[in-house]
Order: sequence, then structure tokens, then C-alpha cells
Amino acid sequence: MRLHRFYVQQPLGEAVHIDDRELVHQWSSVFRYTIGDSVLLFSLLSPRFDYEYEITDISKTSATLKQTRSFPNIVPKRPSALYMAIVKKDTFETVVRQATELMITDIVPVLASRSEKKGLNFDRLLSIVTEAAEQCGRGSIPTIHPIISFEEASVLADETHVIFDRRGGSLAADIQKTVTAVWIGPEGGWTDDEIGVLTKKGVTTLSLGAVTLKADTAA
Repeated sequence: MRLHRFYVQQPLGEAVHIDDRELVHQWSSVFRYTIGDSVLLFSLLSPRFDYEYEITDISKTSATLKQTRSFPNIVPKRPSALYMAIVKKDTFETVVRQATELMITDIVPVLASRSEKKGLNFDRLLSIVTEAAEQCGRGSIPTIHPIISFEEASVLADETHVIFDRRGGSLAADIQKTVTAVWIGPEGGWTDDEIGVLTKKGVTTLSLGAVTLKADTAA
């Protein structure tokens, strides 16, 4: 049986008791786990390691586990941010899932001039990034920040940021700097005014090619 990996919000020791009813229901009703089956757990309260546990007791509401081994998991080597213009629901969900897999540490939703959608379901997004981290082997969960306006986001921009736009320079160019954040625009792209504001902050504008990419493809 495949060893499935799960995120829990509690410290992980030699023995743990799980009383997260939703998780235990998934184990007992979806995966049909019984005593003797094994699971992989990771937690931000016990960072940098995955822990394999054997189920010693399980009911419909709780489970007791015994640790059998541990090994280092994968965490981002340094902070990195994605300033993502708000786009339609399915597209934004794809972006946060893939950003999790690519080890982005911070996702900042930006209300750009051409953003047609104005809100996000943050509970849904947190569920998506958690599931993505479980599946890809990542030992941390990216932070999804509250929605901010372009004006608020631009205050945070500096010369270590890169904005992507078709009118930018070649991606192959050596930009001679450490990149800490990338900016991806909405459907229709960034406006001239938005690019101008960031350029004045020292942000480099680069192109991903001559073709027009969908927002999730670009991200």
C-alpha cells in the first residue's frame, strides 16, 4: 500500500494522539486504515522532518500512533514571494497549487487595475496549498497574504523584484541581482502606469516570450 503523507497542526513525538475528526474520518472511511497501517506526518510544530507512524488504535473520531522512523523533508532554501494579480477562481487556485510545489514561501494577491475578480476564498486556498504540500513532499506551508491593492503592493517592491510583461527585456539576460519576488499580471496584463510605478522602484521588467500566456501559465 502506498504510504500517504498528511499535515497536522500539533507537535510530533514518539507517540501521538490525533483527534482531528476530519482527518481521522479520511483515514477510516476513505483510506480504510486499520490498526497496523502506516502514515507519514509532518507539522510546522516539528519542522524539517517527516515522521512515519504505525496506527495502534483508531476509531471514528480519533487515532493513536507510534513513531517508527523519521527523515528530513524538503523546505525552501530561502524566502521567495509571488505577487499574483487576482484572476478568476480556477486560475488562481491552479497558481497557488503550483507555487506551493515550486517552493514559493509567500503568495501575495494583488488587486490590479485589470483584475476582474475582486475576492478570494481563503479557506479554500489554504486547503489547496496544504494538500499540495502533502503531495509534493514539502515540509512547510506557504503563507497566503490578505488581498492588497496595487498601490499597497508597490510600496513593498524594490530592486530585488521582477515583474513579467511582454514588453520587458529578455528572460535570458543576466540581471545581476538576487531575485526575491516575481510579479504576474491579470488577464490583459499590467497597465503602463503599473509598470511605470514599479520601474521607478527599481523593479526589472522581463518578458516570458512573444506569445500571450494565460495568467496561470505565466505564473
